[in-house]
Amino acid sequence: MDCRNFRKDLEDYHQGGLDFAGRFAVERHAEQCFVCGREKQEAERFGSLARDLHRVQAPPDFEAGLLERIHARDSSPSWFARVRMSCQYRWDDLTWRRLALGAAAASTLLAAGFGIAVVANRLARPDASSPDARSVQAARDRGTLVDSTARYGPVSPKVLYSTETGPRAEPAESDYVEYAVPGPGDRQFIMRLPKTIRMHYGQQSEEYFIRNVSH
Repeated sequence: MDCRNFRKDLEDYHQGGLDFAGRFAVERHAEQCFVCGREKQEAERFGSLARDLHRVQAPPDFEAGLLERIHARDSSPSWFARVRMSCQYRWDDLTWRRLALGAAAASTLLAAGFGIAVVANRLARPDASSPDARSVQAARDRGTLVDSTARYGPVSPKVLYSTETGPRAEPAESDYVEYAVPGPGDRQFIMRLPKTIRMHYGQQSEEYFIRNVSH
């Protein structure tokens, strides 16, 4: 016999509901286990105290007054009592099976909500490979091209001819114009062209002659 079976059979032992083998097993375990032996002694002491109790006659109006107080408390319980009773009974009835079912239901609802959000996002955003999406993108690109042309205007590069032989200054950012040029697949790309095309003509310098002709 172990401690678990001892505690289960202890009440039957004191009530005389065990046979000889059961009583012998309880007594032997109580002698070998200190904790169970102390529980057996305490149970015997409480049993002797209960046998010494005498029945007392209750007052005539005791039962009626007790029932009246019980009904009054049940009819209008305080909020603290309602919360305590609700939590007590709810937690007492809670089992691992209900916990598992609740967790599974919550997971299912979460997965369903995530799936609905993904589907709604895909429906709201058209597929880039569909013909409608390509036509919409082409229309947007053409609109952007028109806006870019209207913004910068049909600027034609100027051509300046010079005979200067000295070093030229580096071109600044304002010397270039960006053009939106249609490319493959109805897509546009930006081409930067200079506003002024500088061309040098005239007699070559002596340095050019030495480097390229004298050999």
